[in-house]
Amino acid sequence: YSITQNGCINTDSIVVPVLASPNPAISNAPMQVCADASAILLNAATTGGSWSGAGMANPNSGLFDPQLAGTGTAQVIYQVTASNSCSGADTVSIVVNPLPQVAVSPNAIQSICAGGNVSLTASGATNYQWFNNGNPISGANQPSLSASTAGAYTVVGTDANGCANQTAAVQVNVQPNPIISQILADDDCQGAQIDFTQNSTIGQGGVITNYTWDFGNGNSGNGFQASETYANAGNYTVQLVVSTPDGCADTATANLVIHPNPTVDSVDVTNACFPNPANFAAFVSGANVSSYSWDFGNGATGNGQNVVHGYSSPGIYYYTLNTVSDQGCVASFNGNITIGEEPTADFLADKGCQNQPLPFADVSNGNITEWDWNFGVGTDTLQNPNFTFGQPGFFPVSLTVTTAQGCTDSKTGLVE
Repeated sequence: YSITQNGCINTDSIVVPVLASPNPAISNAPMQVCADASAILLNAATTGGSWSGAGMANPNSGLFDPQLAGTGTAQVIYQVTASNSCSGADTVSIVVNPLPQVAVSPNAIQSICAGGNVSLTASGATNYQWFNNGNPISGANQPSLSASTAGAYTVVGTDANGCANQTAAVQVNVQPNPIISQILADDDCQGAQIDFTQNSTIGQGGVITNYTWDFGNGNSGNGFQASETYANAGNYTVQLVVSTPDGCADTATANLVIHPNPTVDSVDVTNACFPNPANFAAFVSGANVSSYSWDFGNGATGNGQNVVHGYSSPGIYYYTLNTVSDQGCVASFNGNITIGEEPTADFLADKGCQNQPLPFADVSNGNITEWDWNFGVGTDTLQNPNFTFGQPGFFPVSLTVTTAQGCTDSKTGLVE
């Protein structure tokens, strides 16, 4: 220090020592870490100092534990004093980012059928990686995954900060499908009861609990075995669906032919007049008939579409016709026939005069209901008619009588 006064100068001096301060700089503190990151050993330029702040468990160690610090911004302070008593401090801020809250839906045990799949969907992150039984699934990096094999499915989700979290496992179980090997049913005739049986199995200890039948005619049924009666002939597709309690199912179909029954439209009986044999003619539609069997109601039988049978006496007889188609389908017809006695035609007539009514008297025998007169020059249907001849001469006159059973007889005579 120099001073001048009145031209006089005087100087004094002192030596001041300036000691070096220690360097406290923290050299490797990260700007941000994830909450589950491992502890980080922070380094300072000068050792021997004291550490403090969030995440620092030991003041003598630079070990920063993100899990101890918790999420948010943690301040770490390092202070150091040198042997010359000079000190220094450094402060760093470390952001501890929370882990993403990754979830999977559905998160309960899933059961699927062999060949099926279940859709698993992850949320809460930016990027995803799916695992099955701890093994990464190649290419499975989308939020959704179609799981078709059994196993424990997890997903690791990573957010924009690079923090990752893994979900709990979702167990996917694959159940075996039932198999229908055969539906058994025989073709039959309409109106017959068809019995359905089937062969179905399931592996790995599974069990079939539901059997649903569609008989193809608008009706359905349930059970291991089923029966159905088809009212109409035709081709039917029968379907069976079997399923397990897990909803695994199999479907099979079978074609069934229901053959038509023959239909006896009518039986025409003619000449039912004792002692003449009666003629039976069957008229059948709906199927090709291979056999006709008759029971004539008097202990006698016959075969054929058109048969002739003679009864031993007049009377009422109840007959039965059984028809069988070429497919074995049967139809029966019951009828009755009245066998009447054949009448005897006869008449009386006196001589007459030209242009005067000539009376004719019916003297026939039998249960007669119809009279047919033929006078050669005219006809009449009265039982006892009068007829006028316009010319003299001999005229052949015929009378045909018919009973209620259709039995007939005729008589012809000359009238003068």
